[in-house]
Amino acid sequence: MVTLWDSLFLKFPGTFHHAAIKLHACIDLVSGSISWFNHTAGSTHDSQCFPSLRGAQKTLFIFDLGYWSYELLIRIAEKKAFFLSRIKKSATLKIEEIVKGVGKKHIGHDLLSLDFKRSRGKILEVLVNISSDNRKLMCRAIGFWNPVERSYHWYLTNLDCDPKYIHQLYKLRWQVELAFKACKSSINIDHMPTTDPYAVITLLLVGIINYQLSILISESNPNKEKKKNGIARSIQRAAKVTQVLIRSISRYIIDTTELGLNQIKINLDLLSDDLTDPNSRKRPSTLEVFDSA
Repeated sequence: MVTLWDSLFLKFPGTFHHAAIKLHACIDLVSGSISWFNHTAGSTHDSQCFPSLRGAQKTLFIFDLGYWSYELLIRIAEKKAFFLSRIKKSATLKIEEIVKGVGKKHIGHDLLSLDFKRSRGKILEVLVNISSDNRKLMCRAIGFWNPVERSYHWYLTNLDCDPKYIHQLYKLRWQVELAFKACKSSINIDHMPTTDPYAVITLLLVGIINYQLSILISESNPNKEKKKNGIARSIQRAAKVTQVLIRSISRYIIDTTELGLNQIKINLDLLSDDLTDPNSRKRPSTLEVFDSA
């Protein structure tokens, strides 16, 4: 969500802000690149803007709860694709079958109405039914014990894998948060110094182009072989490096000469140490944890 000047209210009405534009994006959780995007007025509900499922077979979708709907989950499954999501608090999920850690007496009860304040094991699993327009789907509801909150965090999925991987897979969603953080803090996509609606869209597109350039620069990191020693790629740092190189990149796009390309390579080599997160020397990144799992 990007706040705009109030005079843009008629074109981009907001909800929490008088005027705002909302960016919807589908991000590859491994590469970090944007594979689909759209923009709407800030008042548009997320559920009205989801990427096309054409050709989505075997794709795993992990999405924000703003997009949650039974119809969407069933549609993803019908396309032979997969979903993984936290369960919305307002959802009603009737337990059909017990898989692990829950007594059979709970069959037929609403999952979220059950109050598991004590640990029954690190992982619980039940099967639940969801329905929409006379279409039904049996899903796995998997709960992971959180010792701090002393409660289970529940996830819904149609993935057929060991439940211990579900939590690690969902953690990959943090890559989406990092992507939007890079767009805001490094590329300044949330700074719209204009009251022209067409200029707003243009600046939004320029921001997306800059982000995609950051992904390319991140992948071309000369020190990427050091990842084996615990150094991980940082999209935020790559975005900052992109802004430093943007002038030479723009020159090369306008006048594609070998000299211009070599200058970009030289500058990139000088800034290569700034592409990696120094904190990753102390702790593994989300992607590294997933790879090890």
